Amino acid sequence: MAAHLVREHGLSQLRAAKIAGVPQPLLNSYLHGRRVPPTLRELEKVPGFRDLVDEIARSVKEGKPVNTCFACARILALMGLGCGSAGISARLAGQG
Repeated sequence: MAAHLVREHGLSQLRAAKIAGVPQPLLNSYLHGRRVPPTLRELEKVPGFRDLVDEIARSVKEGKPVNTCFACARILALMGLGCGSAGISARLAGQG
């Protein structure tokens, strides 16, 4: 989401990192392709994931509260999983 805030909504890396709760150097590494978590690569392939990220980013940019539990549940639903599913890590790793 932090990268989306920078790329699509024009926020500074520092502000986006603070909002997302990640270190700014980590965000910078991601933005420059030096560090991309494998699970994120898999999530980005899930239909509807980018739209959800955009929706959350718009809410954050507008100062609206974001229910992270609800957002997580929506991501899992996009993947065809429910909260607490045992196969989440395997599914993201392409093993499920």
